[in-house]
Amino acid sequence: MSVTEAVIAWTLAWPGVTGAIVGARNAAQVDGWAKAGAVRLTAQDLAEVAEAIGL
Repeated sequence: MSVTEAVIAWTLAWPGVTGAIVGARNAAQVDGWAKAGAVRLTAQDLAEVAEAIGL
């Protein structure tokens, strides 16, 4: 999983969020987030991210 995929998956894990708007400047950047919708973060993953960003 790329960092970009993890960020998008984290965003999608929030209650009430049904989509994330992402963009790319070139076709190669799409590879960094194309599979993000299939990434499922665990409760521990979510807790670690929240701790890291001070939530």
